[in-house]
Amino acid sequence: DGGGVWLSRSALTQNRIRSNQAENRGGGVFATFALVENNHVQRNRSYQGGGIFAEVNSAIQGNQITGNQAIDIYGGGVFMNFWGVSIKNERFIGNRVTGNSAGGKEGAGGVYLNGRMDFENNEIFQNQGVQLFNANSADQPSFTALNCYWGETDKKGISSSVFDGQDDPA
Repeated sequence: DGGGVWLSRSALTQNRIRSNQAENRGGGVFATFALVENNHVQRNRSYQGGGIFAEVNSAIQGNQITGNQAIDIYGGGVFMNFWGVSIKNERFIGNRVTGNSAGGKEGAGGVYLNGRMDFENNEIFQNQGVQLFNANSADQPSFTALNCYWGETDKKGISSSVFDGQDDPA
């Protein structure tokens, strides 16, 4: 995990994390109980979370996440697994996620998320396949992506770039 940087109970701010590889999670960054802010995360590769893999009380804010790759079908740019913990610092705010890819024809090259978090003011577009994969089950409380840019303004086009309970009611 963490081909470029592995951090816990730490902050990673204003860095360039480029051309790293991890066998499992977080080609560029693996974060747990961490702040990842104002970084350029580019051309990294791993099984899940080609650019960033984040879990448990992590905040991902103001980053440029571009050209990363997940070998798995989920999270070419970012993979966030916040399931089963109380929401405290789980944030994904003000990030730009573009040009990332994931394995398979139906891959989620942009952002994969599981769990509750503050999710707002992000630009997520021009990634391979699904831009945002919401893995929360339909019986969980609603998830809101507030003031995000998806690369287009057509409501139907935006809806097709987001995988959620409307696509899979389970």
